[in-house]
Amino acid sequence: MANSDSSSSSNLKNILSIPYSIKLDRGNYRLWKSLVLPSLRGHNLDGYIFGTTKYPQEFIIDETGKKNTPTFVYWTSTDQLLLGWLINSMTQEVTTQLLHYETSQQIWEDAQSLAGAHTRLRITFLKTEFQRTRKGGLKKEEYLTKMKEIADNLALAGSSVSIMDLITQTLAGLDNEYNPIVVKLSNKENLTWVEMQAQIFYL
Repeated sequence: MANSDSSSSSNLKNILSIPYSIKLDRGNYRLWKSLVLPSLRGHNLDGYIFGTTKYPQEFIIDETGKKNTPTFVYWTSTDQLLLGWLINSMTQEVTTQLLHYETSQQIWEDAQSLAGAHTRLRITFLKTEFQRTRKGGLKKEEYLTKMKEIADNLALAGSSVSIMDLITQTLAGLDNEYNPIVVKLSNKENLTWVEMQAQIFYL
């Protein structure tokens, strides 16, 4: 047990030293999770957030009386440090909604639930923006960048847009002066995003 505790303690110290490159906010749960979870798994600490590192027996009774078991003391200290690390990896806006949790598993599960609610709202907003965006007064590069960013944000939110749908919607948002190129590209098979951009820039 001593060797296991020593290894886990070393793993925890390692992960606590990892800087937060991305903090969890209302719209980036999938990205945040993709960065946090590999760190936890790589240091064998994911069992705490998934509940597979079981809560140990809390007390033992011997000739000196009732006292905490060494495994319980270690489990609690490790879980609390991990809980603090997770809280510090979140923005203040998210943290204030999750302050009442006492274990890393609880905050992990409710961060996921909270993100799910926010994500559904964000997907609805992004889909509406994706369908309504038009070039209008935007420069070519600004319009193309905006459409790609919306598609990328939808993918991060868990609602990916196919390249064909991105191309179709982007062409639909162009002004009438682009009609000749829209007709030409609409009839082209296996059109890529890069090819479409090149054709628009050459116009």
